[in-house]
Amino acid sequence: MSPTRVNGLERVKDQLFRCIGCTECYGRGPFIPYADAVDSAPSWICPILDQFKFVTNTARSQQALARKVAYGHMKAEGGIKKVFYSCTTCGICDTICPRPLLDTVRAMREEIKTKYPELHPEAIVKRAENIRTKHNFFGGNEEARSRWSDGSGVQEKADILYFAGCYASYRQPGAAQAVIKVLQAGGLKVATLGGREWCCGQPAGLAGDWALEEEMARHNVERIKESGAKRVIFSCPECYAAFAVDYPQMVGTLPFGTSHVVEVYEELIREKKLGFSGTIDASVTYHDPCFLVRQHLGRHRDVVKQPRFVIESVPGVTFTEIELNARFAYCCGSGGGVTKDVYPKEAGWFAEKRARQAADKARLLITACPRCEESLSAGARQSGVALEVLDISEFLMQAVGL
Repeated sequence: MSPTRVNGLERVKDQLFRCIGCTECYGRGPFIPYADAVDSAPSWICPILDQFKFVTNTARSQQALARKVAYGHMKAEGGIKKVFYSCTTCGICDTICPRPLLDTVRAMREEIKTKYPELHPEAIVKRAENIRTKHNFFGGNEEARSRWSDGSGVQEKADILYFAGCYASYRQPGAAQAVIKVLQAGGLKVATLGGREWCCGQPAGLAGDWALEEEMARHNVERIKESGAKRVIFSCPECYAAFAVDYPQMVGTLPFGTSHVVEVYEELIREKKLGFSGTIDASVTYHDPCFLVRQHLGRHRDVVKQPRFVIESVPGVTFTEIELNARFAYCCGSGGGVTKDVYPKEAGWFAEKRARQAADKARLLITACPRCEESLSAGARQSGVALEVLDISEFLMQAVGL
């Protein structure tokens, strides 16, 4: 039986007095005496503060504004809308502060949707309707979801099930095909849900529609249970976060394990089940997707070392870290699609800056998130830098000789 959940600001009311206004959530410190897993703390900055230059856009201000709205001292209005929807929810503030700051952003979006519908962005309403009626946020034809797997040799049933997600199914089929090819090269039999797969629902939940995400969760979990799969793997960190963090709150403990595909790649390489056909002579850097290292998942397991191990295992690669990486990585700007849909110009600013940071270090930028790949590819074009952006599965497919 799924746990009962309180929505909106009521859910986080008791958390809104915990901020002491220390400014560490957006400063260039950071001072982290309680962080036991930080090897180094580079100079960093909250991306939203970096762009807008106003403290109003920081986590500290978000806490104060939410507190005033929650206790009836002010009503939500246009300015608050921009503060809470331009935030990319990258989670770097949660990396610094032990208080669950991102919960406030999500709760405020829930509050706006239910109590201030005039402020609920039209782009978010349209995306939610796509998810509700077409079961994907692009609004694509449902019959087209599984076309990417035609001729790929995926199984009808297997212990491992690949959940492709909306991006790979509709916009980046090459990445989904690369996942299957690499896993098969490693000796794994992989199944998919095909047309029975629905959107993970995270884009809706992140924008404030928890009920719609729960609808997707119940459908997907039931279909996976019917498949008999014991482990579900994802190439989309957003889908991974939905299953690993949100779904247990909605439907209870999942009857299967969850992993991002880079974790599986690491296992295959360490066990010598995946070999390389030659060398790739390339200067490479890696962009950490927010959903893979923070964004609630950071409280459970950081998927940071695995992609680097995979990349550096490929012969001939010269790997250099990008500025602001791992737990302190700078956001690509998509913001789980919320920032990109509601404030596309602002989202593009982040993408261009991140592309320039990557181009300073290498000619090839690899990431493990379809949203990041799309955003950073656009950022590279707009900023005019000589940078190729590639999904890690497609990179590994080339290295394996497929």
